[in-house]
Amino acid sequence: MNTGGYSNGKDVFGFSERVLELFPEEIWKKDGKLSFPEGKRAYHQKELDFFEKIIKEKFEQCKASSDFIKDEEKRSVENGRGRKPYEDDLSVSVLNAAVLPKVTGYIIDLKNALDRIKSGSYGKNRFGELIHPYRLCAVPTTTKNVWEKQG
Repeated sequence: MNTGGYSNGKDVFGFSERVLELFPEEIWKKDGKLSFPEGKRAYHQKELDFFEKIIKEKFEQCKASSDFIKDEEKRSVENGRGRKPYEDDLSVSVLNAAVLPKVTGYIIDLKNALDRIKSGSYGKNRFGELIHPYRLCAVPTTTKNVWEKQG
């Protein structure tokens, strides 16, 4: 299987075989094995639809988390207390204040990824090379290959 240097011998780029089964059969599997053609210059629409599905699922999860955090803060304020009886040393309000900006930033990154799918630039790095699909599944908001991230 051609993994583009993304294999550690046991799993492919940290994905178990169970996760790899999620890849669309008609796109990357040949004879029951995953493959990614060398020299490929662009993702096909089916592939982009697959990535879009992943991004939308992550978007919905993040949106639900963001809404939950905001609702929890609102309930805390409405109760007239900054702390609840079950809280220990670290206030949930402080924790939420630390988490909410990260979730909000990730939501923006996911929206940008959806925009790149629509514009046709999704899955390409700054040099116009394709980012490996395993990396896009792991980090769907990425605009860099692993080697760019390391260097």
